[in-house]
Amino acid sequence: MARYLRQPLDWAETMKVPRERLVVAEFGCMRRLPGCRQYLEDVLGVLERNRLHWAFYSFREDNWDGMDYELGSTKVPWRYWQAIEQGAPDPLPRKATAEFEPIRKRLKPD
Repeated sequence: MARYLRQPLDWAETMKVPRERLVVAEFGCMRRLPGCRQYLEDVLGVLERNRLHWAFYSFREDNWDGMDYELGSTKVPWRYWQAIEQGAPDPLPRKATAEFEPIRKRLKPD
């Protein structure tokens, strides 16, 4: 991961773009895939070590549950899809999950 993410840093250095002008945005993984939590941890670890700004995808997406890390790694119940189909608010409670932990711990103030 560090080697892959090194590419834009090398470009920025070559172009003399300060790191504080860089943002890594819309990264993420399908929450139900094995290794998703580790992927997020690896990406965020590299970004943190390089002091880069970041924005993950997605926070409580309203059309797809795949990257809603607060739902954990299990399938959502049918009532979730019924609510979406009816244009109603999503009925599922959100909570800290293992999948959300790599993000959550970095959002907490020191």
